[in-house]
Amino acid sequence: MIKRILKGISNFLFIILLILLSISFYSWVQISIIHKPYSSFMGYSIFEVVTGSMSGTIEINDYIIVKETKDIKLKDIITFKDKDSLVTHRVMEIKSDSIVTKGDANNSEDIELKYEDVIGKVVYVLPKGGVWKKVFTDYNVLIMLFVTMTFFTIYFSLDEKKEEKKNKKNSKKVLKQEDTPKVSENIIELPKEKQNVEDKSLKTIELPKMKSVEDKKSSKTLELPKMKK
Repeated sequence: MIKRILKGISNFLFIILLILLSISFYSWVQISIIHKPYSSFMGYSIFEVVTGSMSGTIEINDYIIVKETKDIKLKDIITFKDKDSLVTHRVMEIKSDSIVTKGDANNSEDIELKYEDVIGKVVYVLPKGGVWKKVFTDYNVLIMLFVTMTFFTIYFSLDEKKEEKKNKKNSKKVLKQEDTPKVSENIIELPKEKQNVEDKSLKTIELPKMKSVEDKKSSKTLELPKMKK
């Protein structure tokens, strides 16, 4: 039971590690090779908050999941381009050709921005996700996790093979034990059948003997008495 629980935990962690490595590699390809300002996956992007302008709602080191859309409403929290940086603030006013935003912790509103600068709106906040990013992007941590998961995978695979061999041996023993009684029963039954046949033959032979004895007795009864002289 304990082995099954440990195996389930190791498999779960191994899958998460693979997912994180895949996301990291995909993001690296988009930013470093394709030269995009940010990475996106199926219309969603993940950003780390590095300032406290939205403190009270979104804190430093939080991760935000942003859905790429231009469908913006009042009071939505959006992420937009501001020159060479990305900003996440709340929508305070929507005009025909521009949007006014403001950080929840700021005293003044931002400069009006164009719709084309909007990346999307925040749909989910992962508290302290940046801390986990630092942990899982540390090469030493990744190497340790990979070695540990590999060790557990090899250990459980070898253990399963040993159990399979034991089960095969046990099944063979059971089959042998089931077969041997049948053979012995057959061997014992054969003499019994012969004895029955012999008994029957003896009975059939004894019957004539009984008749012969009766004939002798009958012959004695037929003898005439001797006459005295």
